[in-house]
Amino acid sequence: MKKLISAVLIAMLSACGGGGGSSGSTTTTPVVTTPVVTPPVVVTPPVVVTPPVVTTPTTSVGYDGSMTIIIPSSNSIVSFSSTVVVPPKPAAVGTVAVWPGLQPYSATTVLPNVGVLQPVLVWGGPPCTKDGTTAEMASYGTWWVEGYYWSTVDGCHGGSAMAVNPGDTLKMTMVLVGTSWVQTITNSTSSKSVSFTMDMQGQAQNIAEFFIEEKGASTGLTAPVTFTDITIKLLNAQTGKWCTPTTLGATDSIVSNVSSADGTTCTITSVTLMSGAKTFNSNPVK
Repeated sequence: MKKLISAVLIAMLSACGGGGGSSGSTTTTPVVTTPVVTPPVVVTPPVVVTPPVVTTPTTSVGYDGSMTIIIPSSNSIVSFSSTVVVPPKPAAVGTVAVWPGLQPYSATTVLPNVGVLQPVLVWGGPPCTKDGTTAEMASYGTWWVEGYYWSTVDGCHGGSAMAVNPGDTLKMTMVLVGTSWVQTITNSTSSKSVSFTMDMQGQAQNIAEFFIEEKGASTGLTAPVTFTDITIKLLNAQTGKWCTPTTLGATDSIVSNVSSADGTTCTITSVTLMSGAKTFNSNPVK
């Protein structure tokens, strides 16, 4: 009877998974699921390339009948040449002066003071000096030329005057020799010339310009004035587009301005000036 109960108990314990030792049952290990983590998407912003700022000299509108090229004060001009054809005779009224010129970047009240080196072509009014002067020069009988320096302190300085005729071709040059500027005006038509030397005591000339000046000439010139074969030479090499005009009259024009590869020479095919109401003593840089 005891054996029967023990057998029954063992069977019951086995059915309930109880009892010691190995029962032959299998233990299932739970499956642990690892979540898949998706890395965040990194958006790389596009690279914005900013183009370099290129500074191109611009030409401001100047007075009628004018053009200027201003060189930085760290440099200076050593020669300036151009050619012009004498215009037809204007009406016998007022004074008309046509000229290329050089002047310093800044003013001073002592000699050499601020002024203009200018071989002038003039209609009406007497020359600065008596040398070569004729009565018809002051009485609208002829155009005349003269090497000339106008000072804001003591007025004009000049060389010999020379009468010229409409249609004559004039070569005007200004060259620095030592501390003096030598102006030469050559009439290619007549093969005559005049010159004038002015000691500027080492004063640097930084502004090259062309002007038509009119005083009391209500009718003005009947045709534009064109300077050709223009050359400006500098003491030192200059970077940038320094050969570009700084100012140019609204009705004036320039053709083919080019600086040399070494940065010392500016060549301009032509500058054409039109006379206008604001052309006398109106140099914007005087």
